[in-house]
Amino acid sequence: MLDKDGHLVAKTTIDRHTKKVTITYEPYVETHSDVTGTLYFYVRMDHLVVTEEKDET
Repeated sequence: MLDKDGHLVAKTTIDRHTKKVTITYEPYVETHSDVTGTLYFYVRMDHLVVTEEKDET
């Protein structure tokens, strides 16, 4: 992820086997107080794992 000036703010990795998203922030965020942003990502159910409808709250 980059800031508005193109500086690296964070790296994102996705592990397809564990279905885990990891965001690792770079040292840049510790020295800049004006870092803001929004993260969007899309999620899809693995229908081989989730085979029936569930309502968990």
